[in-house]
Amino acid sequence: MTTTRDGPQTRRALLAAGAKVGSEGGIANLTVGRVIETAGASKGAFFLELHRDSHDAMFAEISSARAGLEPGRERLLAGARAFWRVSLKHREMRACLIEARIDPVIAAEARAREAEMVRAMEPDLRAMGSSNTAALAPLLLAAIREVAVLEHDRKSALPSARRAFESLL
Repeated sequence: MTTTRDGPQTRRALLAAGAKVGSEGGIANLTVGRVIETAGASKGAFFLELHRDSHDAMFAEISSARAGLEPGRERLLAGARAFWRVSLKHREMRACLIEARIDPVIAAEARAREAEMVRAMEPDLRAMGSSNTAALAPLLLAAIREVAVLEHDRKSALPSARRAFESLL
């Protein structure tokens, strides 16, 4: 089995393989296993591409929600709400949230993406008076992620969990 670190090349191979498998056997026979076998990619590569796609959608939504807001509590909450909204809308996000913790292929990229999110949160925390943003931002991001996982398990928003997060701020 061949794997590549080149995201665009892997993505093209997976998409072509998905189209081939789907056209040959129909959607009912379209499985991750058959796609990765046809593409000559690994399961980790498949989930890495899924993770990238989900994170790109997530970052775009968060950036849009935060745009024009001054650093502080409301901007931080706008980002958290966007995270939860995108997570519920894109069911594959649960797999990414979980796999990012256990799959070494995805974990490295997930850590880099998380570092971006943490850096984006730090000005908000400073504006709120925090002097230890480097320690606080990752903890808050973990809480945001955990709310998303709980909501995925329930398959709907959990207003009480969201309010509990907001009360932390």
